[in-house]
Amino acid sequence: LGGKAIRLTPRAGGGEVTYFLHDVHFDRGARCRLRARVKVVAKAGAKGGTFRCGVWSNDDGKGDEFECCLIAYNSGSGSAGGAAGGTFHKCVIAYNTATGSGGVEGSWCYDCWIIGNAATNVTSSLGHGGGAGSSRLVRCLIANNSATGHGGGATGGVVSNCTVTGNISGTRMGMYGGALNEAKVYTSFITNNYNRAQSGGGCRNCTTYNCVIADNVNAESTASSTGRGGGGVCGGTHYNALIAGNISGSQGSGAAHATLYNCTVVGNIGTNSASDSVIGGYTTTQSCLVNTIIWGNKNAAGGRAGLVSVAAASNCCVEVTSVPAAWVACTNVNPRFENAVAGDYTPQARACRDVALEFDWMKDSSDLRSKDLAGRDRIIGKGPDMGAFEARIKGLVMIVR
Repeated sequence: LGGKAIRLTPRAGGGEVTYFLHDVHFDRGARCRLRARVKVVAKAGAKGGTFRCGVWSNDDGKGDEFECCLIAYNSGSGSAGGAAGGTFHKCVIAYNTATGSGGVEGSWCYDCWIIGNAATNVTSSLGHGGGAGSSRLVRCLIANNSATGHGGGATGGVVSNCTVTGNISGTRMGMYGGALNEAKVYTSFITNNYNRAQSGGGCRNCTTYNCVIADNVNAESTASSTGRGGGGVCGGTHYNALIAGNISGSQGSGAAHATLYNCTVVGNIGTNSASDSVIGGYTTTQSCLVNTIIWGNKNAAGGRAGLVSVAAASNCCVEVTSVPAAWVACTNVNPRFENAVAGDYTPQARACRDVALEFDWMKDSSDLRSKDLAGRDRIIGKGPDMGAFEARIKGLVMIVR
């Protein structure tokens, strides 16, 4: 530390030892591995050290490793309040602050809790990524982080098998992504996040695979500008997603300016006359729907939510009075969900089963998209079903020998 090699040794007789470290800088190639219960905690009133964060790894993001550590209450004047670089296993990264990437930046985190961190810049292009920036987050809890800019939970990077909840973005106007911004997201739960400014209560410009995006809020209350809206998602491409129970004061309570493949969009709510659409868009950034079910969404008056600026729709089930002539192989027949009250949105209607467009990734077992949101094969029967859930084959099966 500080150019000197140190050894941390438990006291004789065993027992738990807690080491408090502050302003820690790991040199490139040092290959430090902390496996004790180590806390990297700022001193009272401290503002970080030379590198302005709790832990700084000059390595490639995977060299220095930390296990079962607490990195908390550090503050940086630049990006990365808690840590920059390094790999973290089963760590708690909490209540750190920085102008950008409040918790970690450029790090790999496995089985970590990333909670209560903040990106605080209010005057420039920083202020993004309350919990993490440009990091790989696997099996993590990303909760209650905040950003004045984009991505209350995280911006950029990869999010896999995570729970992303209670994050807030956009304390200054023009900012996006209550939970996640411009990230690749796999099999994660993105719930109860809040965007105060313009776009994407849950995700903004993300690519998601087999995710639940539910109960998020986009608080903006105008539909006057291109690129805004989306209680669940704004922009990006989404596969096998359940987009449910989201709220928006702007266009697209479920999704806006997004491309949806085999998604189920249900129970989303618009909160004023400018947000009476569940799928929103504008002439320059329209939405595209493929193999998707859109049903049971409400506008501000409690009536059926409409769709605005859908560039194309193919093999979809949509709650509309009449299916537009330009849409291909679409239906407005009730999908008859298996048990919507219990959250089972598997379609039972024949009009939604075995009739979706088939893609090569549906038959590639190495591709996550070959499974539906419940983990079943994407094709059961003659062809894929519409929506995020593939219907199970029911009835009596006789085996004749």
